Amino acid sequence: MNTAPDATKPRLVEGVNILKLAIGPEEAFILSRVDGRSSEQDIVYATGLPVERVRHALSRLQELGAISFPGAVLHSQTELAGSSGIRSLTYSGPPPYDAAELEGDFDLDVSKRRLILDRYYRIDSLNHYDALGVSQDADRKKIKSAYYELVAIIHPDKYFGKNIGHFREKTERCFAHITEAYDALSRRETREKYDAYLKSQQQVADLQRALDMRVTPDELDRLESELMRLADSATSSSPPMVAEQPAPATHSVSMSMQNIRVLSEQERRQALANALRRSGAGSRVTSAGPSAAARSSSPDLSTAADGLRHHYETRLRHARELKLKSHLQAATDALAKNDPVSACDALRIAQRLAPDDTSIAAHLAEVQLLANSVLADRYLEQAKYEEEHGRLATACRNFAHAAQARPSAELWERAARCALQDKTDLRSAAEMAKKALEITPDRAPLHALLAEIYLEAQLFASASAELDRASRLMPNDDSIRELRRRLERSGT
Repeated sequence: MNTAPDATKPRLVEGVNILKLAIGPEEAFILSRVDGRSSEQDIVYATGLPVERVRHALSRLQELGAISFPGAVLHSQTELAGSSGIRSLTYSGPPPYDAAELEGDFDLDVSKRRLILDRYYRIDSLNHYDALGVSQDADRKKIKSAYYELVAIIHPDKYFGKNIGHFREKTERCFAHITEAYDALSRRETREKYDAYLKSQQQVADLQRALDMRVTPDELDRLESELMRLADSATSSSPPMVAEQPAPATHSVSMSMQNIRVLSEQERRQALANALRRSGAGSRVTSAGPSAAARSSSPDLSTAADGLRHHYETRLRHARELKLKSHLQAATDALAKNDPVSACDALRIAQRLAPDDTSIAAHLAEVQLLANSVLADRYLEQAKYEEEHGRLATACRNFAHAAQARPSAELWERAARCALQDKTDLRSAAEMAKKALEITPDRAPLHALLAEIYLEAQLFASASAELDRASRLMPNDDSIRELRRRLERSGT
């Protein structure tokens, strides 16, 4: 892909205190994947989040000054000029192409060039609804209308005999992309399958976020604030602060915990003020407060303050215990609903509330294993859909993700076969076939698969060695013999 240097690769801005940014957990998660080398699409793959959410988060992080796009030329698309009146897609962030690609003496106005370039370079990240510029609840009439509006601009036949240079190949690919989208969304059965695929993608993103995300400092601050609020309101159902028995005047400052049932913020301040006034009866207390001698001669004052502080800390601890109990119950309820995402979130907060409780840590580990299993199922659903529709590169990635979440020779094999058919990354194909062989080393078809990968990569000696291993395991297999003949025809 020919893009401007670093134009779509966000970088962290030096000197920015990330902990002080007003960002949420998801934005923090995305920010953690910004390294100056990864493009927007790389971050989409790394996080598993939908492209629009990643794009929105990157745009906001740029506005906050946390990241920058070196060499990028920001733009906003306007409606295309001309009689078509088509609605153009609007993207935040930098364009995914070199601005120089807009230049040239072509029979194509600039607005159309922008539309084609934007779509061409975002094909891998646009879902079918995005490709047509419609919402997911659009009816068939809107989908059809959007498709034909785009066809009026993108169809290659519109430029027959015209000089459009490098845009010709791009219009052909863009047209194939929107046609694929229209074919999938214009029929009920195929649309239902595609919607299920999108739902699976969202579930994967949520699961991956639950497994990868950590409780941020901002969340801890909010948690502590909530605990303080709960501590201050924990006694709302109890009577106000009262002494069990009237205290003698000479001991009015010595309010022990036994004398206090509840204490609100206002009552705590009032009680301390009363204690100070009583302790200073008969003498004027200056604005600077009692002298050191007065404080040392009035032990009841420090006793009262200690008692009040101890009482408040007791209530804070009680609020923490209540909060911990509520999160543990939330995790239990989530598991009962087969929702490991929410269970992971609840248990992670519970672990922060009780970091020394090994049973919570063990429970969290169990739920993460369950989430990994569900994650593998979702990745597998996506991979099968992508394989069926010829998206071999993404199918390979998702088969590999499924295999990582749930190690399986079959999943690694399917990932390797997709990579072999795609022919763009034979090194990865070989590595995935080897992973499958590590699990089932005596399976002849796997050795034959690895041999075929080596043959495609023209590593003939390695291919011959793998065919020898396959032949020993299955000496009469026709497919292995055919691979041997292909190897011989290669000149080795």
